[in-house]
Amino acid sequence: MSMFGPEKSREFQQGMDQQSLRRNRENDRLSLRRKKREEQLQRKRRQIISTSSSSVSDTNSGGSNGGYSINNNINSSNSQLASTKGINIKTILTDNLAQYIKELKSENMEQRIHGTMCIRILLSKADKDPPYKEIVDSGIVPLLLSFFKCEQNQKLQFEAAWALTNIASGKAEETAVVVRYGAVPKFVKLISSPSEDVREQVIWALGNIAGDSPE
Repeated sequence: MSMFGPEKSREFQQGMDQQSLRRNRENDRLSLRRKKREEQLQRKRRQIISTSSSSVSDTNSGGSNGGYSINNNINSSNSQLASTKGINIKTILTDNLAQYIKELKSENMEQRIHGTMCIRILLSKADKDPPYKEIVDSGIVPLLLSFFKCEQNQKLQFEAAWALTNIASGKAEETAVVVRYGAVPKFVKLISSPSEDVREQVIWALGNIAGDSPE
């Protein structure tokens, strides 16, 4: 015999049903946010890849430093910092990830920028499976976040923010790693950057992180 009367049992069941419905609504909202975010990212990735591909023929036209051609030419997105002119994206492969990480750790600023660009491009290739896990497992998330402190180099800040934005667009596990290293307050601080491009990238990143949070 039940320890509850019929009325108590019905009230208890109704309460459970409401909790279940609430969880289902939250899960549905989260799924919709993730889907919308991924569609936006795919559009942005296709634009960047298309723009980058069209500039490959001009690889040798930019200035170089230590064998790396880094410049701020305006691309089709009207972003000076987003330019990948001077880099052949077809040669940016997961097999070269160790080299890109080595460049990130270099004392040479141009190599740092080049390595960071290669990682964010690697994560932006819409027609491939981005190596989110490999990059997160390499331990470079805190290193990328440390580049936010380079206030005199907005290009490096921008590339690091974009790379982290792409990492946060992966699975919930990858996003959790970015958050665990204190990315949210660091992104919030970076939103005061005088660069419009950097500020826009911060908003993208925070949107990706929020898209994986039910709160």
